[in-house]
Amino acid sequence: MYTLRPDETTTPVMLYTQHSLVRGEVVTKQNALRINIWLRTDGVPRYLHILNPQVLVFGGSPVKAVSYSRIYFPTSEVIGFHTLPPVEEPLDYDPDEPNRMMEPVEVLLGTFVMKGKIRISTQTEVDGLPKCLILIELEDIMYTLASDEKTTTVMVYSPNKLIHGDLVTKINTRVSLLPRMSMPGYLHFLNTEVLFFGGSSPKTLAYEEYFFPTERIIGFHLAPPSSEPLDYDPNDPQEADRTLVDMNMILGAFMLKGKIRISTHADFVANLEAAHMTWLSVYDAEIVNPFLPQMAAIQVPMLLAKPTQVSFGL
Repeated sequence: MYTLRPDETTTPVMLYTQHSLVRGEVVTKQNALRINIWLRTDGVPRYLHILNPQVLVFGGSPVKAVSYSRIYFPTSEVIGFHTLPPVEEPLDYDPDEPNRMMEPVEVLLGTFVMKGKIRISTQTEVDGLPKCLILIELEDIMYTLASDEKTTTVMVYSPNKLIHGDLVTKINTRVSLLPRMSMPGYLHFLNTEVLFFGGSSPKTLAYEEYFFPTERIIGFHLAPPSSEPLDYDPNDPQEADRTLVDMNMILGAFMLKGKIRISTHADFVANLEAAHMTWLSVYDAEIVNPFLPQMAAIQVPMLLAKPTQVSFGL
């Protein structure tokens, strides 16, 4: 059993990751700043030391509960954090501050759905970023496209979500290649359905307006039947040194069969190691979900996948 040092204290907390919920007593220095904002400080360790933790692990059916006398949890995996009642600390803002307002939001936090309020600027934009940087559903306000904007129906994959919605972009954007361009920090969707994996059965959520962090995207394509020209010309003489290879891929919660273009002068592994590409083109793709056998296969002529976030089977 761990014995606290003279300069240490514990505080009951709950922390959230993409696939788990941890409840326990976090060990900190007695002179640490308020625990609710501790993760914002420079003194946070790489691993959180938690005593008497109870862990809910999501990722299969049913959810698993495990407990330990103590654990060390990587801080980089934490996506949500708060103290447990009856612990109370002052809020991190002054209610009298100007140019700020409270906005009701619904947030997808790993495998949890959270309703609350965030503070945002009363200005339309802040530093070129959208007014609200997380998903938001407002009952009485509908987004109006600017004169230089359009929407395109797309499908976006993350490790635990499938997003189907109308993506807002500039009119001159070639949407099928958007991930290879300079994307904003968040993609802006209208009329969105989110298929959410992580519990006993997938859940479907719907939002009129939705913001999703681009760093979480691992796959992207236009929603059928929309299509755009492929990203290569089969008649280009340089294509004589390339060939299409059949490939199986695991894309988050989905299984994918398709073709990728590789050099004829090296095998697949050498091509993959040498490419160093951020986004890999996959052609003639068929996408299915093993957790939803009743879901029809998705057929697309091309999609982009993040090769560092998917696995390949030959």
